[in-house]
Amino acid sequence: MKPVAKPRFHINEFETATSFASRFSRYCGLGGPRDLCLDQGFRWQELIAGDEFALNGLAAITGEDPARVRKWAVRNEGAKRFNIAGFPASGSAVLRTRVRLCPLCLKEDEERFGADGIYRRFFWQFSAIRTCADHATPLINLPVDVHTILNYDYIHKVQKHRSMIEAAVQESSTRRTEYTGFEEYVWHRSRGMKQIPFLDDLTLDVACKLCETLGYVLQFGAERKLRSASEHELWLSAQKGFEALREGEAGLKDALLSLRTKQSFHMGGYNKDLGAFYVWLHGSSLKKEIDPLRDLIRELIAQNYPVSGGRTVLGKPCAESPIYSVSAGLKALGIKRSRMHEHLIEQGLATAVNEGNSVAPHRQIVERDLRAFEERAGKRLTSQQAAQFLNVSKDLVLELKVAGLIKTIDDSYCRGPRYHQDRLSELLNQLETCLTAPSPDETYIPLNKAASRLKRKTPVIIRLLLAGKISATKDGDSTGFGRIKIGLNSSRTVLHSTSQPGLTRSDTAVKLHVKHQTISWLIEAGLLQNIDMRSAKSGQHITAICKRSIEAFLQDHITLGLLAKQLTRQPGPLGCFLDGKRIWPMEMPDDLSRIYKRSKLERQLQQLGMGLSEEQPM
Repeated sequence: MKPVAKPRFHINEFETATSFASRFSRYCGLGGPRDLCLDQGFRWQELIAGDEFALNGLAAITGEDPARVRKWAVRNEGAKRFNIAGFPASGSAVLRTRVRLCPLCLKEDEERFGADGIYRRFFWQFSAIRTCADHATPLINLPVDVHTILNYDYIHKVQKHRSMIEAAVQESSTRRTEYTGFEEYVWHRSRGMKQIPFLDDLTLDVACKLCETLGYVLQFGAERKLRSASEHELWLSAQKGFEALREGEAGLKDALLSLRTKQSFHMGGYNKDLGAFYVWLHGSSLKKEIDPLRDLIRELIAQNYPVSGGRTVLGKPCAESPIYSVSAGLKALGIKRSRMHEHLIEQGLATAVNEGNSVAPHRQIVERDLRAFEERAGKRLTSQQAAQFLNVSKDLVLELKVAGLIKTIDDSYCRGPRYHQDRLSELLNQLETCLTAPSPDETYIPLNKAASRLKRKTPVIIRLLLAGKISATKDGDSTGFGRIKIGLNSSRTVLHSTSQPGLTRSDTAVKLHVKHQTISWLIEAGLLQNIDMRSAKSGQHITAICKRSIEAFLQDHITLGLLAKQLTRQPGPLGCFLDGKRIWPMEMPDDLSRIYKRSKLERQLQQLGMGLSEEQPM
């Protein structure tokens, strides 16, 4: 049996294959690893690339176990992809032509093994590691040679820059720094240890770049470019990002939300908020390794930014976002910007800015805000829709409005005055509470047809029904006013007994010496009362002003026109005179006629030596 050759030259723990070849070439008395490789039938470039044949050849001539030579080798897999110590990595995560080392480790190697015994650790080639774990000192980067192939000869590089390394050794006592938790994670991860599930599910280079770019934006803001960062700033950034990601996906979400600005909160612009982090995600050449992270970020963007459905985010169409900008919200609703602004302000979701031309939302606009708008807008009925809801004619809807039984509203949910469906329902519910069981001695007719039979306007009949003065029952086969049936006989009796004298609105305005609009305001204020009265000329029933309410009004009030008539003065100069004497009218809109409290006015006029006569009953 042929005896097994014992190893003659050992590879050190964590040593790269190129460093091993550099040491062995000096051990053999050669000028460098390039000569060594040529003597053994393979090229130095092949060993640098991690070629299997070259690695096995190096193991054969040194007598070392091939598995140990391959264990910490850096292999070029093409397309700027590498495999370092069994971990896939992109070109940006690995230092190939640039030599990074710890000056104190180098000094210890020389003391133990001599000048030709120094070696390069594989983890120094991770761009994310910038501190020596053994000495807590920053790693230094040696200058890059013009000829790339010379950068892989480790001993040659150290000898060439000996003065720089010695200076770093002298400064190391004052340059002590902390070995960060991030670097410790990378170190343990490179040895196959699992620590943080979220980061462990990513490839090592993706996890490193994620911590570095996210931390850079968290530490220095989204405006700064990553290419302008120093090594110290990247060291700080990586630790910052690592701390944010300790909580995994939840930590990533919190970090992204902390980067969201007020402007993008409403208008989008997630790429500006995420800065260098988004630039890396968008431009990275990695595909299958980074796609899970891109999918997660895309989902977080859709959940927290106003993004329209189908928009391409990080290379793929984005799902419909539950977040809307003001512009996207008004487009989704198909309304004008002014109505959208009014809606947000009315609901307390925004504040008007720029003299009312824009709004500043207080929080994000979400789907439920749009659905709330649609729901409210759906309850704003046109006169035609209100007529259908009440089961009456459009003319009767107008009569009910004039009589004050229903009102229109005009807000951001309306395109012009509308009737609120809930208010109409309240009127129907009030009418139904007045219904009783049908009487065999009574004849019933639908409420929407009662006006023609009783020769009175429907609002008059409704007021009598609400007052409990006439009987009514319910017809379950109809809707709206058609569902309510009025007792014909009782209604005729009540209408005959409740007729009151009155004046038309025009006659009342002449009587009180006020504008016609003032009469409407007095009715709304409860100072005058509407009644139904038969016109002496046409015989038709009309809405008039009750004479008793006019008399009651004149007992406590007097208009400027009546006062001017009593004092035989013109109303305009008299009003100015009273203002000069600080005698003020009631608070009411400026475009209406002036009205004064009679008792207060009498006292003030007596002080001026002027009298006020009593208004004669009508």
